[in-house]
Amino acid sequence: MMVIILIIMGLIKNKKKLIYIAIALLYTISTPIFSNNFFKLVEGSEYRKTISAIDSADAIVVLRGMLSINEVGDSTYIEWGDPDRFFGGLALFKAGKAQKLVFTGGKMPWDKVKKTEGAVLKEYAISNGITSEKILVTKDVENTADEAVAVKELISTSKRIILVTFDCHF
Repeated sequence: MMVIILIIMGLIKNKKKLIYIAIALLYTISTPIFSNNFFKLVEGSEYRKTISAIDSADAIVVLRGMLSINEVGDSTYIEWGDPDRFFGGLALFKAGKAQKLVFTGGKMPWDKVKKTEGAVLKEYAISNGITSEKILVTKDVENTADEAVAVKELISTSKRIILVTFDCHF
């Protein structure tokens, strides 16, 4: 946003220096050196654990936010944004770390699609050899706070879970 403001101000005031500053700023924040270090600062230093380092639990919960679901007529097209969470959850389940696999039913109010993200992920999990009875899907959720409430409603608070997410889920 700051880059756009600088460019507009430079155009309005006919100041090329502001436009050059905006371009330099845009270039700087676009480089991997800046972005990688910025995300390390924001996200902390947590790294993905090995499966053997993770204790067993009652359920594995995979949070939403990895798919775009597009429906055209009777066809559904899926675009993956972050498949690592899905496959990480499957790997944990197949390693026997829990008896239940939970997907959250992500669906925004403006989404006109029939299926939630959780329903689609359940289908993919079944096609990867996990039986339907072992998979739970929460009600529709819109954000991380909704996911926490929906998982709590689905699974007793006395149960231990393994949470599969990514660094930006605060």
